[in-house]
Amino acid sequence: MPASTDSYSVENLERFLRYLEDKGLMPKQTVVARRAACNKMLGILEVDERSDVRKLDLDSVFTRFSNLEGRSYTPDSLKTYKSRVFKAIKDFITYTDDPAGFKINGARTRRTQTTETAKDRQDTTADHPPTLPNERSKDNGLMGGALGGLSIPIPIRSDVVVTVCGLPFDLKNQEAKKIANVIIAMSSEPE
Repeated sequence: MPASTDSYSVENLERFLRYLEDKGLMPKQTVVARRAACNKMLGILEVDERSDVRKLDLDSVFTRFSNLEGRSYTPDSLKTYKSRVFKAIKDFITYTDDPAGFKINGARTRRTQTTETAKDRQDTTADHPPTLPNERSKDNGLMGGALGGLSIPIPIRSDVVVTVCGLPFDLKNQEAKKIANVIIAMSSEPE
């Protein structure tokens, strides 16, 4: 039986993102960042627009959001928000259309954050989207600024935050996997 129109509401999108986080189906930071972007960007919608995300002209919504809230964000942060919202809605529609067949592209097969401190820690990147290295203070050194692209802070322990610098704005899945493999190779623990 096909899903009803109200199944595709903004409220159900929020439930879907919480489900992904609660079940560990997607890295927590990814889900939290997508949820924050959706809450902000889709927060400008009128009540009647919230009932079915499939009917939204997302480019138009993004333009409205940029016009209303754009001064609070850098152009690159706006692009990041747009990408997060588009991906969240795409995954949500795919899931709602076929929950049993739904798979996250590039999702991990095991949950990596299992400690209570990781569960309880608030993701500091959610309300502060990645910034360009040249937006950071000069105290961070020249490498990040010379590389260009996105700098993304990733909390890995309660007292450790790693910043990945120089990510291209159009990072492909295969490129992300290559980066992840290099980082995995640096681990001091055997798999």
